[in-house]
Amino acid sequence: MLPLEGSKTEKDISDYVKKELVRGLSFEEITLQFRAWVDECKSAVEEAQETYLIRLDVPPAQPYRVLSMGFQSVASAGGLVCITGGPGTGKSNYAGAIVSGTLHTVLEESIDTLGIQVSPNVERKAVLLFDTEQSDHQSFDNLKRVLARAGVARQPDYLQVMNLCRMPRSERQAFIEKSLEYAAGKYNGIYCMVIDGLADLIGSANDEDEAVRIVEWAQGLAEKYQMVLISIVHTAGLPEKVRGHLGSELTRKASAVIDIETDKKSGNSLVKVLKLREGSAAQAGMCMFGWDEKVKMHVTCA
Repeated sequence: MLPLEGSKTEKDISDYVKKELVRGLSFEEITLQFRAWVDECKSAVEEAQETYLIRLDVPPAQPYRVLSMGFQSVASAGGLVCITGGPGTGKSNYAGAIVSGTLHTVLEESIDTLGIQVSPNVERKAVLLFDTEQSDHQSFDNLKRVLARAGVARQPDYLQVMNLCRMPRSERQAFIEKSLEYAAGKYNGIYCMVIDGLADLIGSANDEDEAVRIVEWAQGLAEKYQMVLISIVHTAGLPEKVRGHLGSELTRKASAVIDIETDKKSGNSLVKVLKLREGSAAQAGMCMFGWDEKVKMHVTCA
């Protein structure tokens, strides 16, 4: 920035040259000043770019794949996943099945994770689930099903399930941030986090500014903690149409979008991959799950 007042007589480079000549500086001295300023600006730009620069000779660390479907990568560490669907289609139970898969340190093929493969949580990093829609009793039942599906008798301390329905919306984001910071320090990182549902952290899913801000916030958390962040949102009354500006922004930024609908013929839940940033949504295929009264949980259908 040139040291000028911004008035009519001091507004551009010619005014500056005149001012410096009046002070007694030569053209050579003024030229040296300009060169020094240009060099200073270049250094500042290069320093700012260094954080964001992608270079062929400095490849970033390869992220660990966490979720797969049909041999296609659904999400790696740092990825944002959107699970969407209408009321009662099984979105929360599907996310719960994913959580069940994160409770093992080795690949456990006997666990029915409803058609999605979950890489083992080798280091026992924290797994957090925030429920903003259901009652405490429903969250408790969901937790019991998560543990039963995983074949775990006792709840691991690194699995934390929190119901935020009684908390004001304005306080939920800050609470989640503090919970993540605490869990990351205690368990040496975060493996996976579920927000059921993301729209309940803002005033309206149709507020464009709010939608952009909350999705950037979620994406930033996923990258900061190198975890998979799963956000559950409703559809807008139409299949595959995610609700409001929030849904539009989320589907653009998410590494994967998974839609769950009710199959009209069988009444079961049909899982379709709408988007995969790390693979082919078509090759990921579809799967179906339904309620099994004997085991009191959803199971994968043939």
